[in-house]
Amino acid sequence: GRVGRSALKLLLGDFGADTGCMAHAIVAAFAACRWADRDALMRLYVLTNGAEWQQNTNWEATGDPCAMDKRWVGVGTVDPCDRWRDGDDCFFGRVTSVALDFNGLRGNMTNWTAIGELTHLSHLDLGWNALAGGLPTQLGQLTRLRSLLAPHNSLSGVLPSAIGTAHHPEHPLTEISLAHNAISGSMPATLSVHQDLVSLDLRSNRLTGGVPSELATFGHLSSFHAADNAALGGCLPDNIAGLTYLRHLDISRSAVSGTIPESVGTLGLLQTLHLE
Repeated sequence: GRVGRSALKLLLGDFGADTGCMAHAIVAAFAACRWADRDALMRLYVLTNGAEWQQNTNWEATGDPCAMDKRWVGVGTVDPCDRWRDGDDCFFGRVTSVALDFNGLRGNMTNWTAIGELTHLSHLDLGWNALAGGLPTQLGQLTRLRSLLAPHNSLSGVLPSAIGTAHHPEHPLTEISLAHNAISGSMPATLSVHQDLVSLDLRSNRLTGGVPSELATFGHLSSFHAADNAALGGCLPDNIAGLTYLRHLDISRSAVSGTIPESVGTLGLLQTLHLE
């Protein structure tokens, strides 16, 4: 429940002006999670057979992922603001990371529409599980997301164009790893809004279309892997010279053809190039 100033004074004693500062720290440290965040996590638990996960400590319908003494395994939280300064709407803690890789999750990701409620989420790692279905379009609501990791699953469908709306200049998306799935279709042009993307790993999927020319706008891209996409065709875009930070490029075992652009020779940081 909420702790008032008078109750805190009884707990802390009369410390004058310092009491307010101490009160802020105590309220912030023990704030309960926002209900919509908790419910979004419980929806994931139900959809992916949470009772059979390898680790599910403290994941309970009546639990609180922000509880200091009963943190939910794989979940990171934060108290984003100060109740006394920002009002009661800021009283609740928020989920900032979900890391459940190698944990035996099984289910259809398409139905996890509640993920859109996790608007403070910055890190999502669901790799090396048995997840199927498509990525939910509600990913586009996660404007603080910095890393999207779900390699080695059985995800299908297309990369949702809504992923381009998961963007905020102060919280840039820097890493996407969806390797070793069954994702089809072309890479959406909306990916180009993520100018701070450092690593893009889409190898071993069923991508079609070609390597988009928008790829060259990723000025910070260091690693691009799209090998083992047999139907990925077209040719390398001529403007690839724009990837001045590129170190690793792998589009081997695909249908990409044509002449290697001369501009590849200007990529001074390039360490590995696989086109065979």
